Amino acid sequence: MVFIFWLTLIPLIVWSNMYEGAKIVWFLSGGFFLTIFWINKFIKEMDKIKFSKANLFYLLWLLILLIASLKGVHPLESIVGGSYRHQGVLFFLVVFLVGKTIELLSDKQRKSLVKCVALVTIIETAAVLLQITLGKTYFGRPPGTLGEANAASGFIAMGSVFVFALLKNKKSVFVGLFILLAIIFSDSRTGFLMFLVVCLGVAANRLRKIKLITYLFLLPIVIFPVFVFFTKASVLRPESKFENRALFWKMGLMQFGKSPFLGYGAESGEVIYDQAFEKAEMPLLGMMVDRSHNLIIDIILWSGILGLIPFSLWFYQETKNLLMKKKYLSIFALTGWLIFSFLQPLGVSHWIMLLFILRCL
Repeated sequence: MVFIFWLTLIPLIVWSNMYEGAKIVWFLSGGFFLTIFWINKFIKEMDKIKFSKANLFYLLWLLILLIASLKGVHPLESIVGGSYRHQGVLFFLVVFLVGKTIELLSDKQRKSLVKCVALVTIIETAAVLLQITLGKTYFGRPPGTLGEANAASGFIAMGSVFVFALLKNKKSVFVGLFILLAIIFSDSRTGFLMFLVVCLGVAANRLRKIKLITYLFLLPIVIFPVFVFFTKASVLRPESKFENRALFWKMGLMQFGKSPFLGYGAESGEVIYDQAFEKAEMPLLGMMVDRSHNLIIDIILWSGILGLIPFSLWFYQETKNLLMKKKYLSIFALTGWLIFSFLQPLGVSHWIMLLFILRCL
């Protein structure tokens, strides 16, 4: 239960207007004790510890990430974790250990974990609505406890699956409207798209009349017109040339071309984009770009093509396992997570949410 509470409280950890940094301190502090636990377990029960194909692919990616970091732009920061998100090699090692620890939990303990995730999602939803009511916003949008409207909205959309998994039809509709209201007030198109995907998936799962392949075929047809409508109805926000996904993707791919095999090491994005913007004669002038807003581009910048292959195989194996076990609710939640990862930067709360989706639903 200590492990469950430690893990599920991560999204709510904030200290003196410090969001991601406070969460990382909380995460890595617990990760220290978790590492000791696994070292002790490995020594005493080496023959009982089993590694799945997914585990091995992830560990291979982690090894390549370590090698890339040692040869990269700042080895120490890449291993320990620097920049704003502090997602270095040690961070991803702890992510792996968390996933392995969840595998050890009993069914009853996993149900407790699902309840805690659902509760934290409701708390985050209430925090967003309260910030709107009190006018506690950042550039007119509620940051929640994650420090940024898209991050908070995306987390709520992911967590809504856990809420729906616990509630019956009438209650889930009421709570769903509560969550939708928070996402709309966040003015997050990414969050809205994710929530729509999740709701359609939950509805299909409960009706049990729609085959998965049919659902995946109909999904873009249903989503596209609704998303276009929401985009046009969204509050107009001033665009900045420094907040342009297409620009980030273009610059990221250009930098990848200079080091395609191993990339630049973990948490190298800030250095890479500083150089790219300077070369394009667009100095950031105190601003920071540390992510490409696309997980695949981030992975190839950190660990190159050599890292992308095992990372992709890990993700494929995890998805295959869900399909084999017919965990369709997890598949719908995973679809929402992927949408977020291809459009927004991932914080520690979003990585942990991925583990909840893969191991608990």
